[in-house]
Amino acid sequence: TEVVQRLNNLKKRMHGLPTSGPFTAVVTDIQGWTALCAQFPELSWKVLSIHNSILRKARWNNFGSTHETEGDSFTMVFYDAKDAVAFCLQAQQMLSMQPWPSLREANSEEQSTHLMSSFENPVSELVRKKSCSNNSFAILNPLSISRRMKHHSTTSASSTCLDVRVRMGLASGFLVPGESLHGHPTIDLAKEVSDTAAGGQILMEGSTFSAIKDVLGELGTVDAQGMHLDRLRMRRVFSWPAFFLCRFIAPPSAASEDAVVLDMGTYTKSRPDQEQKQTRPAPNSSFPARSSRSFLLTPLSPKLSLTGYAQKSASPEELHLYQVLSAAGAERAKGWGSNLRLKSRLSLKDSLSKGYFDAPGTLAAPLGISKSPADASLPLVTTVFASVEQARVFSSKDMRQVERGLLACASKCLDQVQGDGYLCRVFGNLKLMLCFSKPEAALAWSCAMQECMMAQAWPRAALKEPFKEKRDQHGNLIFRGPRLRIGISQGRPKSIQPDHLGRADYHGDCVNSAARFMEGAAQGGMIVCEQDVAMRAAEAWAATQPSAQPEQAIGTPLHTVQSNWSPFQSLSSSYLQVQQQKQQK
Repeated sequence: TEVVQRLNNLKKRMHGLPTSGPFTAVVTDIQGWTALCAQFPELSWKVLSIHNSILRKARWNNFGSTHETEGDSFTMVFYDAKDAVAFCLQAQQMLSMQPWPSLREANSEEQSTHLMSSFENPVSELVRKKSCSNNSFAILNPLSISRRMKHHSTTSASSTCLDVRVRMGLASGFLVPGESLHGHPTIDLAKEVSDTAAGGQILMEGSTFSAIKDVLGELGTVDAQGMHLDRLRMRRVFSWPAFFLCRFIAPPSAASEDAVVLDMGTYTKSRPDQEQKQTRPAPNSSFPARSSRSFLLTPLSPKLSLTGYAQKSASPEELHLYQVLSAAGAERAKGWGSNLRLKSRLSLKDSLSKGYFDAPGTLAAPLGISKSPADASLPLVTTVFASVEQARVFSSKDMRQVERGLLACASKCLDQVQGDGYLCRVFGNLKLMLCFSKPEAALAWSCAMQECMMAQAWPRAALKEPFKEKRDQHGNLIFRGPRLRIGISQGRPKSIQPDHLGRADYHGDCVNSAARFMEGAAQGGMIVCEQDVAMRAAEAWAATQPSAQPEQAIGTPLHTVQSNWSPFQSLSSSYLQVQQQKQQK
């Protein structure tokens, strides 16, 4: 296998730019380059020389070809998406470790900065001599080299050094035989993704992520010297329960981890004729009255899938972004958060398409090699599990239609709770897992979902037994279509980490309790939670009562609450009755 891989790599170098087949484009540019040239024209040529040398070195190591250059911008093409991502990871680490020219060199011609291509630093000597070194753990710890390089750069560089940051964008596509790379839609998409990134950030669209999501272990071995697959093999060997390995060789360190990928959200490109038609609910808008049911959903987009995105290939009007980082530099992602340099015509697709850092508590949870069991620094979150009762009776075709309707309801109801909610996961048996920062928002979403499910346009199979329409003795509709069992629990998670799709994944007792409450619901249409959660939510709703006296507010509509329909009124009234009874005693 290794011989075949080397032969394929040689072919990539020999063939140069691709003429047909799949390829991945990478577009890079220096953030604030125009302002840097205007402010420090004497240093701009030095910075550009170092920048070009680093990118060319990383491109050669990862079997890429330069398509075009324009000033500080590079457009490179790779046959394999894995090589393209490895190029970005290596280049960013080399750029962050490079001692850039200092500001005092602007008027000095005697000082000069060594180019990174020469690698005249202690790291190069370590790499050349690692085979004869007495430190047997050098090849086991991928950060042993990187930490020494970082120390070298921080001690040698002045505090007035220029802060040069390069943003990178990746996109994958297919080149038809005879088609030119110039003006190819994939190149334009890579430029658009690059413009969305911040300096030092690596963003890619959904097709590129699909190509590399299964090789994150190999990408995790990339450092400033390139990809080291031997470390991956050593890591697998060390997992063997052999006594002599455990005795004479150190176990793999925490640095031997996969590359970190974070979902940054799905965005839609609005057309000029649609910009005036698009309307978004006001942040402080409340639910309409229950009788009108105007807030409930009619058939929505049929393209929602297991994670709220398109089932088929992504629409040209949609842009699903992912961020990739090395394990050593994963904590840098918190500095950018969920902020993207979006153009005016790009907007979030829906409430289910939020990015990783829009999930509650993700900014406080560790990432990358600092991963450890979370402590009390993580905030309290409210976990919600919702599942369709008797989902197994649906055929695969009907289940896909019911799933689209379920996700459409979930998206609309998240809009009604002022966006305080994050879809963590969608299971294959019509089960959802969401996380909220406030218990009242979780209960509001759950009550809204039970109402919304009755007004959704379902397929015929979802309106037959046991999902037929049912009414009470007064003729009021109580059931129609699939019924949800919902469990809610609040607590402090033990850990929050990105899953295999880059979504936030929560672990802890609160998650297990919510799942158990959902399973404990006797039938569909029930919402089960702890008493403390219900009382805290009711207290928050009752606090918005315009009346200062609780006894005067009992039974009055909650006009200042998110909703004025019966579930919120009954919960708030119950809370006020309990408080009144305590005062009378």
